[in-house]
Amino acid sequence: EELNFKRVNSLGESKFGWTEEIATFVAVDGTLNTSTIDATDVYGGTASASGVFSGYVAAAAFDNTLDALGWAYNNNNVWPQWLAWEFPNPVAINKAILTNRAEADTNNRSLNTYYFEASNDGITWVTLSDTFTNTINTNNYVHPNTTWINSTPYKHYRVFIENGLDTTYVGVGELALVEAQ
Repeated sequence: EELNFKRVNSLGESKFGWTEEIATFVAVDGTLNTSTIDATDVYGGTASASGVFSGYVAAAAFDNTLDALGWAYNNNNVWPQWLAWEFPNPVAINKAILTNRAEADTNNRSLNTYYFEASNDGITWVTLSDTFTNTINTNNYVHPNTTWINSTPYKHYRVFIENGLDTTYVGVGELALVEAQ
């Protein structure tokens, strides 16, 4: 079953310029699921990536701006690539909410085959999820069912991208990491 989400702040606003720092995801029908609070907003941290294209920095994929371009990299068909978040202290994450970039001419830069990993040192990585396959190029498309079983806290999390739907560029519009309950 595919769930459609929009990102809103705690006041229910879905727009640029949040009045609250913590963003959550609600179903399009308006129901709030409190288990979808973005841990990157709650605990803070640092974004990083395998590369950056023309100012589309890694942090842009974690900035609570759904209708924007997020992170992108001109990888020239060099795979794999990755987008990561480092928390100040270990957190147990068992779900990600991942969206495509927002602009019509960038949607082919979506991830095709990817999975999620975790680490406490940023060097040795543990695979957390199954491999996900995406074939949808729609702008702001929310990738469904990106959950896994995990109760172990880690400092570092990343989406490890084996390949994308475009051979020249890869990108992520928004990535939220949801804490295990």
